[in-house]
Amino acid sequence: MRPLIFYISFCILFISKCSAVGTVPDQVHLSFTGDMTEMAVVWNTFADASQDVSYGKKGSGASSIAKGSSEAWVYGGITRYRHKATMTGLDYSSEYEYTIASRTFSFKTLSNNPQTYKVCVFGDLGYWHGNSTESIIKHGLAGDFDFIVHLGDIAYDLHTNNGEVGDSYLNVFEPLISKMPYMVIAGNHEDDYQNFTNYQKRFAVPDNGHNDNQFYSFDLGPVHWVGVSTENYGYYYTYGMDPVMTQYDWLKRDLTVNIMSL
Repeated sequence: MRPLIFYISFCILFISKCSAVGTVPDQVHLSFTGDMTEMAVVWNTFADASQDVSYGKKGSGASSIAKGSSEAWVYGGITRYRHKATMTGLDYSSEYEYTIASRTFSFKTLSNNPQTYKVCVFGDLGYWHGNSTESIIKHGLAGDFDFIVHLGDIAYDLHTNNGEVGDSYLNVFEPLISKMPYMVIAGNHEDDYQNFTNYQKRFAVPDNGHNDNQFYSFDLGPVHWVGVSTENYGYYYTYGMDPVMTQYDWLKRDLTVNIMSL
C-alpha cells in the first residue's frame, strides 16, 4: 500500500506543480558558491518578474535582501525565466528562513571548517522511474545528510517534452533541495542538442570554472571537491575540442593551486 500512496501523492504533485504559471517562484533550489558564508538560490518563473530574496536567521525578526538577477531562455517554444540570488553574510551552524515573492523556505548552514559531514551522492535518477526518489527526500528531510551531489543524468531528461519533465523533476525535489545545496554535474542525458542549455540554465555552481557550470570546485572542511564533465570528451565531434582543452587547463591550475597550499 505504501508505494500506491506515494504514487498517488506523486501524481497530485505532478499535476499541481506542472500547472505553475506566471510569476510564482517555481523549482526553488540551493547550491554552494564556494564561500561557506553564502548560499545561492535559483528558481524559475514562466513570466518576466523582478524578484529579490528576503532572508534572515530564523526567529530573529531581522532580514536582509539578496538582489535577484533574471534571464529569459527558450527551449521547445517555451520561454522560462531563470532567477538567481546569493544570500551573503551567513553565520555558521545557523538556521535561516528566506522568502521569494509569497513563498518561504528554510535551510541550515554548516559549521566553520567541518571535519565531518554527510553527503548523498547518486546519479542516473529519472522523473518517471525515480525508484529512490521517495527515500532520498525522506532521509534528507530527516537530516540524514547535509547536501546532495547528483552525478549526471538528471530527470531523464531535463529537456524532454520541451523541458516540462525537467520542470516536474525539480518541483518533486523542491521540498528537499530548497533546504540544502543540490550540487550537479552533467551526464550524457543533459545534452539537449543545444550544448547542454537546459542543464546550464537550471543550475548554479561555484563560479570558478569557465563562464558556465560544466566544471567547478569548492573547499569544504578537509575535502577539495572537484566537478568535471566527461561529456566534453564524448561530444567533441559535436561541440569541438575547445571545451576539452579549456577544462583540462582549468583542472591543472585548480589542482596545482590546491596541492601547493597543502
